[in-house]
Amino acid sequence: MASKEVTLNPGESEVVTFAVTPSETRAYQVAVNGLAGSFMAIPAVPEVVLSDLVIEPAEVMVGERVYIRVTGTNYSDTYYKSKTVIFRVDGVVVKALTYNLAPGRSMEYVYSFIPFEAGTFTVEADGLYGSFVVTEMPPTDIELSNLIIIPTNPIAYERIYFKVTATNYSDVKETRKILCQFNGRVVMPQTVTLSPGASKVVTFSVMLFGPGTFTVVIDGLTESFEVI
Repeated sequence: MASKEVTLNPGESEVVTFAVTPSETRAYQVAVNGLAGSFMAIPAVPEVVLSDLVIEPAEVMVGERVYIRVTGTNYSDTYYKSKTVIFRVDGVVVKALTYNLAPGRSMEYVYSFIPFEAGTFTVEADGLYGSFVVTEMPPTDIELSNLIIIPTNPIAYERIYFKVTATNYSDVKETRKILCQFNGRVVMPQTVTLSPGASKVVTFSVMLFGPGTFTVVIDGLTESFEVI
Protein backbone atom coordinates (compact mmCIF):
# COMPACT_ATOMS: atom_id res chain seq x y z
CA MET A 1 0.00 0.00 0.00
CA ALA A 2 1.43 3.38 -1.02
CA SER A 3 1.28 6.52 1.10
CA LYS A 4 2.34 10.13 0.69
CA GLU A 5 2.69 12.98 3.17
CA VAL A 6 1.80 16.56 2.22
CA THR A 7 2.25 19.84 4.08
CA LEU A 8 -0.06 22.73 3.17
CA ASN A 9 -0.38 26.33 4.28
CA PRO A 10 -3.85 27.60 5.20
CA GLY A 11 -6.09 27.73 2.12
CA GLU A 12 -3.63 25.83 -0.11
CA SER A 13 -4.44 22.82 -2.27
CA GLU A 14 -2.27 20.21 -3.93
CA VAL A 15 -3.01 17.32 -6.23
CA VAL A 16 -1.59 14.07 -4.85
CA THR A 17 -0.93 11.35 -7.43
CA PHE A 18 -0.47 7.62 -6.98
CA ALA A 19 0.56 5.36 -9.86
CA VAL A 20 0.01 1.64 -10.24
CA THR A 21 0.64 -0.85 -13.04
CA PRO A 22 -2.15 -3.43 -13.27
CA SER A 23 -0.97 -6.99 -13.79
CA GLU A 24 -4.29 -8.53 -14.82
CA THR A 25 -7.22 -7.72 -17.08
CA ARG A 26 -10.00 -6.97 -14.56
CA ALA A 27 -11.69 -4.26 -12.48
CA TYR A 28 -9.66 -2.65 -9.68
CA GLN A 29 -10.98 -0.84 -6.58
CA VAL A 30 -9.13 2.18 -5.19
CA ALA A 31 -9.49 3.81 -1.76
CA VAL A 32 -7.64 6.96 -0.63
CA ASN A 33 -8.42 8.15 2.91
CA GLY A 34 -12.07 7.15 2.65
CA LEU A 35 -12.52 8.23 -0.98
CA ALA A 36 -13.31 5.28 -3.23
CA GLY A 37 -13.12 4.69 -6.95
CA SER A 38 -12.45 2.00 -9.52
CA PHE A 39 -10.95 1.43 -12.96
CA MET A 40 -10.90 -1.34 -15.54
CA ALA A 41 -7.65 -2.71 -16.99
CA ILE A 42 -8.18 -3.91 -20.57
CA PRO A 43 -5.86 -6.04 -22.73
CA ALA A 44 -3.11 -4.19 -24.57
CA VAL A 45 -3.73 -3.79 -28.28
CA PRO A 46 -1.28 -6.18 -29.98
CA GLU A 47 1.07 -4.84 -32.63
CA VAL A 48 1.34 -6.12 -36.17
CA VAL A 49 3.63 -9.16 -36.05
CA LEU A 50 5.92 -10.02 -38.97
CA SER A 51 6.72 -13.58 -40.01
CA ASP A 52 7.68 -15.85 -42.89
CA LEU A 53 10.46 -14.01 -44.72
CA VAL A 54 10.61 -15.65 -48.16
CA ILE A 55 13.19 -14.94 -50.90
CA GLU A 56 12.35 -16.33 -54.34
CA PRO A 57 14.31 -17.65 -56.07
CA ALA A 58 17.10 -18.28 -53.59
CA GLU A 59 19.64 -18.36 -56.44
CA VAL A 60 19.49 -16.25 -59.58
CA MET A 61 21.77 -15.07 -62.34
CA VAL A 62 22.74 -11.44 -62.78
CA GLY A 63 19.80 -9.66 -64.42
CA GLU A 64 17.10 -11.96 -63.03
CA ARG A 65 14.45 -10.58 -60.68
CA VAL A 66 14.41 -11.49 -56.98
CA TYR A 67 11.24 -11.30 -54.87
CA ILE A 68 11.40 -10.69 -51.12
CA ARG A 69 8.19 -11.30 -49.16
CA VAL A 70 7.27 -10.97 -45.51
CA THR A 71 3.85 -11.50 -43.89
CA GLY A 72 2.37 -8.98 -41.45
CA THR A 73 -0.52 -10.06 -39.20
CA ASN A 74 -2.74 -7.80 -37.10
CA TYR A 75 -3.67 -9.88 -34.04
CA SER A 76 -6.09 -7.27 -32.70
CA ASP A 77 -9.78 -8.21 -32.76
CA THR A 78 -10.91 -4.59 -32.84
CA TYR A 79 -8.31 -2.11 -34.06
CA TYR A 80 -6.86 -1.34 -37.47
CA LYS A 81 -3.07 -1.17 -37.19
CA SER A 82 -0.55 0.49 -39.50
CA LYS A 83 2.83 -1.16 -39.99
CA THR A 84 5.88 -0.01 -41.95
CA VAL A 85 8.35 -2.67 -43.07
CA ILE A 86 11.86 -1.54 -44.02
CA PHE A 87 13.74 -3.83 -46.40
CA ARG A 88 17.54 -3.84 -46.33
CA VAL A 89 19.96 -5.62 -48.65
CA ASP A 90 23.49 -5.92 -47.24
CA GLY A 91 22.55 -3.32 -44.63
CA VAL A 92 21.38 -0.71 -47.16
CA VAL A 93 17.75 0.44 -47.04
CA VAL A 94 16.19 -0.37 -50.42
CA LYS A 95 12.46 -0.03 -49.75
CA ALA A 96 9.92 0.94 -47.08
CA LEU A 97 6.32 -0.25 -47.38
CA THR A 98 3.43 0.84 -45.13
CA TYR A 99 0.07 -0.93 -44.97
CA ASN A 100 -3.00 -0.51 -42.77
CA LEU A 101 -4.18 -3.95 -41.65
CA ALA A 102 -7.74 -4.75 -40.63
CA PRO A 103 -8.34 -6.63 -37.34
CA GLY A 104 -7.35 -10.27 -37.60
CA ARG A 105 -6.01 -9.90 -41.15
CA SER A 106 -2.65 -10.71 -42.71
CA MET A 107 -0.95 -9.09 -45.70
CA GLU A 108 2.20 -9.72 -47.69
CA TYR A 109 4.79 -6.98 -48.00
CA VAL A 110 6.65 -7.58 -51.28
CA TYR A 111 9.79 -5.96 -52.65
CA SER A 112 11.45 -7.03 -55.89
CA PHE A 113 14.58 -5.93 -57.71
CA ILE A 114 17.09 -7.03 -60.34
CA PRO A 115 20.68 -7.53 -59.11
CA PHE A 116 23.49 -6.40 -61.39
CA GLU A 117 26.37 -7.99 -59.47
CA ALA A 118 27.26 -11.56 -58.55
CA GLY A 119 27.68 -12.53 -54.90
CA THR A 120 25.84 -13.58 -51.75
CA PHE A 121 23.47 -10.95 -50.37
CA THR A 122 21.85 -10.66 -46.94
CA VAL A 123 18.26 -9.47 -46.61
CA GLU A 124 16.73 -7.98 -43.46
CA ALA A 125 13.11 -6.96 -42.91
CA ASP A 126 12.43 -5.61 -39.42
CA GLY A 127 14.50 -8.26 -37.65
CA LEU A 128 13.81 -11.16 -40.02
CA TYR A 129 16.88 -12.31 -41.96
CA GLY A 130 17.58 -14.32 -45.10
CA SER A 131 20.00 -14.44 -48.02
CA PHE A 132 20.21 -15.20 -51.72
CA VAL A 133 22.97 -15.95 -54.21
CA VAL A 134 23.57 -14.20 -57.53
CA THR A 135 25.73 -15.96 -60.13
CA GLU A 136 27.32 -14.57 -63.27
CA MET A 137 25.54 -14.94 -66.60
CA PRO A 138 27.01 -17.65 -68.83
CA PRO A 139 29.66 -16.40 -71.26
CA THR A 140 28.53 -15.46 -74.75
CA ASP A 141 30.10 -14.21 -77.98
CA ILE A 142 27.38 -11.60 -78.47
CA GLU A 143 29.03 -8.21 -78.07
CA LEU A 144 27.48 -4.76 -77.68
CA SER A 145 28.52 -1.54 -79.40
CA ASN A 146 27.37 1.89 -80.55
CA LEU A 147 25.34 3.20 -77.60
CA ILE A 148 23.07 5.97 -78.93
CA ILE A 149 20.77 8.33 -77.00
CA ILE A 150 17.66 9.64 -78.78
CA PRO A 151 16.91 12.53 -78.84
CA THR A 152 20.45 13.87 -78.66
CA ASN A 153 19.30 16.98 -76.76
CA PRO A 154 16.56 15.70 -74.45
CA ILE A 155 14.31 17.95 -72.41
CA ALA A 156 12.53 17.25 -69.15
CA TYR A 157 9.23 15.35 -69.11
CA GLU A 158 9.70 13.54 -72.41
CA ARG A 159 10.55 9.94 -73.24
CA ILE A 160 14.16 9.13 -74.08
CA TYR A 161 15.51 6.06 -75.89
CA PHE A 162 18.81 4.20 -75.50
CA LYS A 163 19.91 2.00 -78.40
CA VAL A 164 22.79 -0.47 -78.63
CA THR A 165 23.84 -2.86 -81.36
CA ALA A 166 24.21 -6.52 -80.39
CA THR A 167 26.33 -8.69 -82.73
CA ASN A 168 26.96 -12.43 -82.59
CA TYR A 169 30.61 -13.02 -83.49
CA SER A 170 30.46 -16.80 -83.02
CA ASP A 171 29.65 -19.54 -85.53
CA VAL A 172 26.64 -20.82 -83.54
CA LYS A 173 23.34 -19.31 -82.44
CA GLU A 174 23.80 -17.40 -79.16
CA THR A 175 21.52 -15.84 -76.53
CA ARG A 176 22.39 -12.94 -74.23
CA LYS A 177 20.50 -10.97 -71.60
CA ILE A 178 21.24 -7.24 -71.88
CA LEU A 179 21.15 -5.14 -68.71
CA CYS A 180 20.43 -1.41 -68.55
CA GLN A 181 20.77 1.00 -65.63
CA PHE A 182 19.54 4.59 -65.77
CA ASN A 183 20.95 6.78 -62.98
CA GLY A 184 21.31 3.66 -60.86
CA ARG A 185 17.73 2.57 -61.51
CA VAL A 186 17.16 -0.76 -63.22
CA VAL A 187 15.45 -0.70 -66.61
CA MET A 188 13.78 -3.97 -67.60
CA PRO A 189 16.44 -6.32 -69.08
CA GLN A 190 16.04 -7.62 -72.61
CA THR A 191 17.11 -10.94 -74.09
CA VAL A 192 18.35 -11.36 -77.66
CA THR A 193 19.00 -14.53 -79.64
CA LEU A 194 21.17 -14.12 -82.74
CA SER A 195 22.31 -16.42 -85.51
CA PRO A 196 26.04 -16.51 -86.39
CA GLY A 197 27.18 -13.11 -87.70
CA ALA A 198 23.79 -11.48 -87.10
CA SER A 199 23.25 -8.08 -85.49
CA LYS A 200 20.25 -6.43 -83.86
CA VAL A 201 19.54 -2.99 -82.42
CA VAL A 202 18.18 -3.29 -78.87
CA THR A 203 16.18 -0.35 -77.48
CA PHE A 204 15.45 0.72 -73.90
CA SER A 205 13.34 3.73 -72.94
CA VAL A 206 12.57 5.78 -69.83
CA MET A 207 10.56 8.90 -69.04
CA LEU A 208 12.49 11.96 -67.89
CA PHE A 209 10.77 13.58 -64.90
CA GLY A 210 13.01 16.60 -64.43
CA PRO A 211 16.21 18.38 -65.44
CA GLY A 212 19.68 17.29 -64.34
CA THR A 213 22.68 15.16 -65.25
CA PHE A 214 21.92 11.53 -66.06
CA THR A 215 23.99 8.42 -66.76
CA VAL A 216 23.00 5.29 -68.64
CA VAL A 217 24.98 2.05 -68.39
CA ILE A 218 24.24 -0.89 -70.69
CA ASP A 219 26.50 -3.85 -69.95
CA GLY A 220 29.64 -1.73 -69.68
CA LEU A 221 28.77 0.90 -72.29
CA THR A 222 28.29 4.26 -70.55
CA GLU A 223 27.01 7.68 -71.59
CA SER A 224 26.13 10.79 -69.57
CA PHE A 225 23.96 13.69 -70.71
CA GLU A 226 22.30 16.87 -69.52
CA VAL A 227 18.56 17.46 -69.44
CA ILE A 228 17.23 21.02 -69.45
